Amino acid sequence: MQRYIFRRLVFMVFVMIGISLVLFTVNYLLPGDPAQVAAGWQAGPEQVEAIRKRMGLDKPAHIQYLTYMRNLLRGDLGTSILSRRPVLSDIKSYLPASLELVFAAMLLNVLVGFTLGVFSALRPGRLVDTISRFFSTLGMGMPLFWVGLLGQLLLSYKLDLLPFGGRLTPGVTPPDTITGFYTIDALLARDLPLFKDALVHMLMPAAVLALPEAAVTSRLMRSSMLDVLLQDYVRTARAKGLRERRIVWVHALKNALLVPLTMVGMQVGWMLSGSLLVESVFSWAGLGFFAYHGIYMRDFPVIMGFTFVMTIIFVFSNLLVDILYRYIDPRITF
Repeated sequence: MQRYIFRRLVFMVFVMIGISLVLFTVNYLLPGDPAQVAAGWQAGPEQVEAIRKRMGLDKPAHIQYLTYMRNLLRGDLGTSILSRRPVLSDIKSYLPASLELVFAAMLLNVLVGFTLGVFSALRPGRLVDTISRFFSTLGMGMPLFWVGLLGQLLLSYKLDLLPFGGRLTPGVTPPDTITGFYTIDALLARDLPLFKDALVHMLMPAAVLALPEAAVTSRLMRSSMLDVLLQDYVRTARAKGLRERRIVWVHALKNALLVPLTMVGMQVGWMLSGSLLVESVFSWAGLGFFAYHGIYMRDFPVIMGFTFVMTIIFVFSNLLVDILYRYIDPRITF
């Protein structure tokens, strides 16, 4: 296992180099002038040219890329054109909010998706199966931003059950930063009213973010569980008189987890990318909200930094899933 992890980490280095090259090429070819954005639209040609030289944009593309890679190896993702702050510092300040939202959405995804998928497979053609398939079709077909706006209209404006957005009620002081997760920091501070406020604000954006992923997870879990329940060892266990509950929850479920688990590993990266829309709708001050403004204002260092961090998280989440394979099914070897 250790040798496999080492090989994967070495392979990741080449993946990151390839990703950095693709990111740089795409951003280099995109329309727009970063120097003009940094100087402001009222700046004259001389000012724009001076800023272009200061940013190194007057040099050939390959020199710009080598400079970018040299800075990247030092942990320097560049400086935001708009805020004039290091992109890495901004990402560190915004990332905890996004991770808190994604972890909550992933918890809902696993609970809802796995539960619906298993019970749908156990009762094919019944009411729960019909509900599960309807949920899967509906969840995969609705755009995130539309679901978010609909949730705000119904749950916030009409029924006044949940807040419109934000991480806390305006005027409420955030907890002291320990993890960056408001819910966990509030619990560590033993401030239950603050924990409740943070949790209530997180419910709707987390549910919206989890909806399409839970739909996919339930569909995959249903298919995988149905396939496992038809295997010979399940029929043998039933013939030996084992209780159905033990067959399903101990023997069949463990083997049915492999395919959905693969999807869950990829969903972490997809949720972080999809959080861009959700955070914008709910004014959730996370990394997606930060990236949205960077894209809107053509802040290229922010765009590249955000994409690079997303890639790292995606790659490592898939590595974690591969490691979990070994513990779920000891027959798998690397």
